[in-house]
Amino acid sequence: MLNNREIEQKFEYYLKLESKDKFYLRKRQGTKRLANNYLTNARHNLIVAKSLISVSENQKIKDLLVVPNDFQTYSWIISISYYAMYHAALSALAKEDYESDDHAATRYALAKLYVIKSKLEKEALEIFDQSKKLLEEEYVITLDNARKNDQVARYSSNSEYEKNKAEEQFKIAQQFVQRMAELVEE
Repeated sequence: MLNNREIEQKFEYYLKLESKDKFYLRKRQGTKRLANNYLTNARHNLIVAKSLISVSENQKIKDLLVVPNDFQTYSWIISISYYAMYHAALSALAKEDYESDDHAATRYALAKLYVIKSKLEKEALEIFDQSKKLLEEEYVITLDNARKNDQVARYSSNSEYEKNKAEEQFKIAQQFVQRMAELVEE
């Protein structure tokens, strides 16, 4: 886990870092008004993820939607669950009049604005990190399989593993969004 000095240094680094298309992290008056919008987006992402779980696991819903019996969306559930967490994190930053357009910058800003001040548990930040790693792993696997043109084999042989990862990601996303909501709605 990060130490306070590293958190402070990285926070300042991301505040100063800019590129042609990106600002990374910045303090901006009026951003606070966006906190509830980000939180609403996070909650809507959770609803979409839950809906996709239902479509993936319920034959009646598949029949209603006229999708194949083997249709499942576990990789999308993982992605949407992570983005629910990311929007919830942006909500917490917005509450403090900060905005971010970079995942790593968001992480350090959460640490600086909440963890160091003991308003957020370090475990919540670790969950955010783990979720990001799972998302990246899923992207690598998906891209590699697309390259090999072998997605059908992947899903048929690893569907239980995918399902477990998706359900785990969704569960931790629910917890993380709830925790960020508590911070924002205090």
